[in-house]
Amino acid sequence: MVKRAKKKRRSGDRGLIAISQSYEVRYWSKKFKVTPARLKAAVRAVGRSAKKVSAYLASRRKKVRRKKKKL
Repeated sequence: MVKRAKKKRRSGDRGLIAISQSYEVRYWSKKFKVTPARLKAAVRAVGRSAKKVSAYLASRRKKVRRKKKKL
């Protein structure tokens, strides 16, 4: 008999945003302080990873602030 190495079981979905689930859209929208439409646009732009979406939204906020300062 061959022994198989045990895999560590982790919850792979914790760091992913499921746009098809309304409760997740509400949760992540509230967490990132954006509208659901902005959240969906960010997911379309960078993918489902919460880290990537967070970085994308942060970079977009900086660009908006810079434009407001120039005006």
